[in-house]
Amino acid sequence: MANPIVCTETAAHPVQGGGRVEAVALKINRKSQSFGDTFRQWSRLGRHGPPLLAPEVALLTARLVREPEPLLVGAAHRGTLVAALALARRGRTLRALRSDHTPRVDVIGDRAAAPALWRAIRTIDGWDALELRGVPSDSFLAQELPVLARAEDCRVYVREVSRTPWFDIRGIEARIHRRFGRDLRRLERQLGGVALERIAVFDRGALRELLRLEASSRKGRSPTAVAGEHRLGAFYSAIARVFARRGQLTIAFVRARGLRIAGCLALEDGQTFHLLKIAYDPEYARFGPSQLLLWETALDAERRGLARYDLVGHDATRRAMRSDTARSHVEIRVYAPSLRGRARCWAREVALPVASRATRTLHALTSPAPPSSS
Repeated sequence: MANPIVCTETAAHPVQGGGRVEAVALKINRKSQSFGDTFRQWSRLGRHGPPLLAPEVALLTARLVREPEPLLVGAAHRGTLVAALALARRGRTLRALRSDHTPRVDVIGDRAAAPALWRAIRTIDGWDALELRGVPSDSFLAQELPVLARAEDCRVYVREVSRTPWFDIRGIEARIHRRFGRDLRRLERQLGGVALERIAVFDRGALRELLRLEASSRKGRSPTAVAGEHRLGAFYSAIARVFARRGQLTIAFVRARGLRIAGCLALEDGQTFHLLKIAYDPEYARFGPSQLLLWETALDAERRGLARYDLVGHDATRRAMRSDTARSHVEIRVYAPSLRGRARCWAREVALPVASRATRTLHALTSPAPPSSS
């Protein structure tokens, strides 16, 4: 394995098979032949994790957000990668490699490799702040990295930033609330019946139709927005192609009156239906197309043996499906034990909140009082 930046760390809890693990930190460069072996090991590791944490998703995200310096940090045991986390570097800040379309951040691999992974991060020269947003609060990244960082005199802040809704689809038809069921049947009657169309192979036309449905809800788009949509289309096309080859792709549409009125793109892992994108025709908004789509895809996923439906942060769909279960996600901010790191910490965690509170107080004091009711 080629590792331009590497150090050796004895794991606090040896990984499976015992022995020492190496802390790995290197630039991600698909054009580099030396990175090829590392990527193959990363891909094998990713097959055992959630689809959104697959290395292909990380690389496509880097292209989508035009990330100039993506990095891979992790741990290797006897020359084989056993833990991996994708990062990005902007100046003196390390960030999770993510986007609004790929909001999940986590390590894939062996929990016991946490000390080596932290050592890999510390090995990278010249960073003052590490920002990881969208980390599941129950992951070892959220639970162990703050402890390791504080032990080296780093300032660490952890706060919840989102609660991602999900629901159990086993026996969902018997568990659905009666009123919600009546609403769905009423909407179906008003449309003259609906049908689910599921596509599990790469279909460029279906993907184009899904993106058209999404774009139709945004009128008066600027040239910049249109250019961004072309880039986003290429991103989803590549995602669909990768996961179709693995048998983990679903593109689904609800059809009514001979038309596709709502659609979604989801990734599957044998247990969970991960809803990545959802869109609908605004002309049919009064018929609740998103609710109908979620209901039909949930029933279909249950018939195919899946157990969970993960809404991946789509709050509107949480309301549609009456989901009251959610997985907490946090933001972790770590400041290096240096003068620059301390200064960044003071500016972000002390000065900025004080200034924000002062601004709100001043605004409240200077705003005109509301007219009194007679």
